[in-house]
Amino acid sequence: MIKFKHICALSLTAIILMTTTYSCGKDDTYYESMGSHDAQLYGFSLRVSIMASALPADSARWNAVNRTKFMIDQKTRKIYNPDSLPYGTKFGKVMPKFSYSPTGGVPYMISFIYADTTAHLKLTDSIDFAEIPRTISVISPNKLNIIDYSLEVRVHQIDLEDIFWYGFSDYPSTVKNQKTIIYDNTLYSYVTDNIGVSLYKLDPTALTWTFTPTATNLDTNILLSSILEWKGTLYAVDKSGAVYISNASDGASWDKVPNATYVHNILGVLPGATEDDDILLTTVKDDDNQFLLATTRDMFDFDVNTSYTVPSNAPSADFTPITIYNRSNPLINMLTVTGGATTSGKVSNLTWIYLIDSEGKVRVASNQENNGTSRELDITPFVYDNKFYAISGLTLYESSSWGVRWSAVPQNQEIDPRMKGGLNQSVVIDADNNIWILGGINNEAFLSPIWKGRMAKYIE
Repeated sequence: MIKFKHICALSLTAIILMTTTYSCGKDDTYYESMGSHDAQLYGFSLRVSIMASALPADSARWNAVNRTKFMIDQKTRKIYNPDSLPYGTKFGKVMPKFSYSPTGGVPYMISFIYADTTAHLKLTDSIDFAEIPRTISVISPNKLNIIDYSLEVRVHQIDLEDIFWYGFSDYPSTVKNQKTIIYDNTLYSYVTDNIGVSLYKLDPTALTWTFTPTATNLDTNILLSSILEWKGTLYAVDKSGAVYISNASDGASWDKVPNATYVHNILGVLPGATEDDDILLTTVKDDDNQFLLATTRDMFDFDVNTSYTVPSNAPSADFTPITIYNRSNPLINMLTVTGGATTSGKVSNLTWIYLIDSEGKVRVASNQENNGTSRELDITPFVYDNKFYAISGLTLYESSSWGVRWSAVPQNQEIDPRMKGGLNQSVVIDADNNIWILGGINNEAFLSPIWKGRMAKYIE
C-alpha cells in the first residue's frame, strides 16, 4: 500500500472535526459563514440508504460503501479510498458527508464536477454517483479561496471470490493410484506404482516439480485412503486390519503396531473440549464381523463402543474426513466424514457428522443425504476460505451446512472444463491458499494431471 506523507492529521485537542451535509434555504440560497479563507476538507465519506427489499449481495456492497474510509492527501489534493470497494459496486444516489474545522466555518460552496456538468450541493440529501464525479471543488467561507480535490473511488476490477485454475504438472506414467496429505507445508503424495508404495515429497512453492520417488516399507495391501497425520505422526491401516505408524518428518519408514484389534479404517480426528481431549475415531470389526466405533489416542489401545453397530450405509473406505475445531461451541466441534464407499460396498455421497457430547460419549449427529450431487459419483470435500467446498465429477459444490446439503458454486468459481472428475481424488490446501487437486480414477484409468487453483483475494 502506498503511504502518503502529507495526509492531513490534526490533533483532536487542536481542532474538533464536525460533520455536516450542505443545505440551503427555501429560496435555494446557500448558508454562509464569512471570514475564513480555509477551503480545506478534513474528512469525506459516502452514505447509502439500504432498502429492506435489497438483495443480500447488494446489501453487502452498500454496507461496504458505508464502512469505507477515504483519505485526503492535502499536498496532491486527492481524495481516495485505500481499500477498494467490492467488485460489482455500482452507485446511484448517495449522501456525501464532510468534516471541517469549526474555527474556519462552513465553506461557501461545494461542487461536484463531472465530465460535462457541475452539480452544486444543495438542500437535497443525496447526489447522483451513477457517474463518479472527477473533482470536488470547495470555496472558502470568505469566497476568496478555492481548492479542487480530485476524487478517486476505487472498486475492485475483478471479483475477489473468483477462483483461477490451471494445470500444474502430471504424475509419472507408472503411477496407478495416490493419496496426498500436507504436512509442514509439504505435499506427501503416496502412490502405488511398479515398485510398490512410493512417496513423493512435493514443494508447493516450487515453479516445477521433479518426481523423485522414495520407496516405503508399506505393503501394497495398504489402504492408501486411510493415511492420516495427527500430532506429528502418520497413521494407516491395511486390508487385514493391521495398523502402521510413521514419524511425519520422515514419512517413508513405517512401523507395524502390534495389537489384536482389527481396525477396519480411521475415520479421522474427533475434537474434544481442549486439544488434550482430541482423539482418533475408528471403525473396528468384532468377532462376529460387525463394524463398531472405537476411539484411541495411539492406535494401540481402543475404547470400543459395543452398544452401537455401524450401519451398512456408513463410510467404510475412500472417504474424506474434515475436522472442525470450535471449542467454544460443542454443537459444531465435530468430525465430518464424506463420500467414499459404504460398509456394503456402494459409492456414497453422504456426509456423516460425529461429535463428543456433554457426557463424553461419541454421537452421530447427521447422516442425511447430500441433495444436489450425483449419487453415482464420489465426492471429495475440503475447507477453503472458511467455507466447505467439494468436487464431485466435473462440478465444484459449496455447502453452508458442513456437507449435509450442497449447491453448485457460482460460475466464477467453476473448475476448469479441461479437468476430469474421478474417484479417490485428493484435495489439499497449502500455506499460500493454493488448492491442489491430485489424482483420481476415471473409467478405471488413473488421472495423472495435477491442477492448482487459487481465489483472487489471495493472489498478490
